[in-house]
Amino acid sequence: MAEAAYKRLNLHEVWMLVSPQNPHKNKSDLEAYNLRVEQCQILTQNKPHIKVSTFEKDNDLHITAETLKALIKKHPNVQFVWLMGCENWQHFHKWHQWEAIMQMVPIVSFYREEKNSLNFKTPATIKYKEFRAKAQQSIGQPPQWRVLFMPPHQGRATHIRKDLNAGRTPQHLTKAQIENIQKRHSFCVGT
Repeated sequence: MAEAAYKRLNLHEVWMLVSPQNPHKNKSDLEAYNLRVEQCQILTQNKPHIKVSTFEKDNDLHITAETLKALIKKHPNVQFVWLMGCENWQHFHKWHQWEAIMQMVPIVSFYREEKNSLNFKTPATIKYKEFRAKAQQSIGQPPQWRVLFMPPHQGRATHIRKDLNAGRTPQHLTKAQIENIQKRHSFCVGT
């Protein structure tokens, strides 16, 4: 998703914020924080335009609205764009201060499933219908939002963890990435 966002949205760089604890996910479903940071670093080591960030943990932040406020305060001359998978956009109206988030940054949601299964009748899409941007439009000001469709793939963090923990080789990783993960984390990955 980060690579697609960088290319399709003509972004200067993409920051991957590794969350200490996503409030919408069960803590037992997450790998250890340091392991997740290292895995992101391994996967992005040859992509200087993608920065792995520990900003939330470093600043004891757990809520997206608070993270964005802190980022904007620290970097007042940067136009941030919030990137997320469409599974999050479907439930965005349940996020703490979701309307404040809409007013802080443009949002781009990547839909990685079949196009016809997307639900556009959510509170966020209904309330902010007039601010929906077309895929090819330049990034504007909040509360602009858009959905970008991309082919489904196994590159999602959930799939990578499942493959690695089951001893399977994720198909999209390079040999060097797999070797690095094996060295650092003692995974037994099949070939």
